[in-house]
Amino acid sequence: MSIRRPHLWSFGAVAAVALACSATSLAQGGKIVPVVCVAATPAAQGYMCAPNYRCEGQGSSWSCVNKDGNRLSAARFSLCATSRDCDDGLFCNGAEVCMPGAPGSDYRGCVLAPRGPCPANQACNEALDQCVSTCADADRDGHFDVRCGGDDCDDADPDRYPGHVEVCDAAGHDEDCNPCTVSSESQRDGDKDADGYVDVRCSNPFVYGTPTAGMCGPSLFVDLVAKRVTGRDCDDANEVIRPGVMICAGAGVSICPANGPLASGTTPGRYVERACPAGTRCQPQPNGTGVCR
Repeated sequence: MSIRRPHLWSFGAVAAVALACSATSLAQGGKIVPVVCVAATPAAQGYMCAPNYRCEGQGSSWSCVNKDGNRLSAARFSLCATSRDCDDGLFCNGAEVCMPGAPGSDYRGCVLAPRGPCPANQACNEALDQCVSTCADADRDGHFDVRCGGDDCDDADPDRYPGHVEVCDAAGHDEDCNPCTVSSESQRDGDKDADGYVDVRCSNPFVYGTPTAGMCGPSLFVDLVAKRVTGRDCDDANEVIRPGVMICAGAGVSICPANGPLASGTTPGRYVERACPAGTRCQPQPNGTGVCR
């Protein structure tokens, strides 16, 4: 598939020395099909002639005779030992495989690839030995539109493609086409207090596909209604303030919700006001939290 070499056969008179060389052409797919005098076996070589010759037995050997009576010694050949023996030097027809006895195998036991190396959205360039995408790249960011088999989730935005550095932004711009990465891990712009929870100000929409609640991890909330992934940390400047923790707010408390939107209308990452139980009031703690006593 990847090694190029000249074909040893042509449709004219074939020199005996050429036939004596190892035959590399497959017997399918438009390649030159030889006339097999005796099939090869794992224990013995076979004999063959060029397509415009016929076989004639000569004792234990064979000759090749054409219509003009010209006679050549038949070429010997063996069954393939590895897939490298079957390589025809072409890229676009896929990799040939050595499978003696398999359905569709040729005289050497070689089988053509069922398809070429390129997916449906790519064309094959034999001169360059590579697949070239036929998808659009309207925003010229080097990534092709996902709607035709590429990986660019927004081909109208050159600042949005897989592998791009994600940043935390309240506008909800998804830089890397992964809704579950709403901030930069290297810059820690979404978890400055290093408490393991992402700032509520970091968010991403999701357009292609719907992540499950557990897919994005415990530090993020997947809002299936708003089609958005957001952080859950109400205060990213204090490592002890995280989902489920409360702080004092006047006579009552503000609670950072531990779960998703509740029947009471709470939203992850946004404080909800609650009153302390009767006879108690919120008392601030040294670490910034609060308790009702």
